[in-house]
Amino acid sequence: CFGKIITLSLAKIESDKCTNTGKITVTATGSTGFLYKLNASGTFQSSNVLSNVAPGSYTVVVKDAAGCEKTAPITIGQLANGPLYAAVQSLIQLRCGACHISASNGGVNFGGTCGIVSNKDRIKASAVDTNNMPQGSAALTASEKKIITDWINAGGLTSN
Repeated sequence: CFGKIITLSLAKIESDKCTNTGKITVTATGSTGFLYKLNASGTFQSSNVLSNVAPGSYTVVVKDAAGCEKTAPITIGQLANGPLYAAVQSLIQLRCGACHISASNGGVNFGGTCGIVSNKDRIKASAVDTNNMPQGSAALTASEKKIITDWINAGGLTSN
């Protein structure tokens, strides 16, 4: 590794809270045949794009064809909740909270941000498609259903 100066440049995309959408793009110069990985225990890959990264602190490791390594720290932040998610969260708390926030009726607890995100397909199927929810009260209005479908069509993430 003598005589080689590997230089790293990192670009990042922050991650959604509940779905690991973070991404790191690594640009390495000063040698050839680079391989890339996150943290010492990761697996090297040929692509300089590290995808599906959760919020957190990492070390990017780059190795060239001669086995020389260079590392750089990076932190992937968490994206803020978006307006579409905020509207869905408010609707779920208002219309479904009695059964699905502190309880786990039907095996589903929407308490907590990720409970809503991980059950988005079930929410749409029950409350929008089949009009079966909320049970024991009036079905969702057209505008309430639109809140759900707009959020899901935008990606169904907390950052939407």
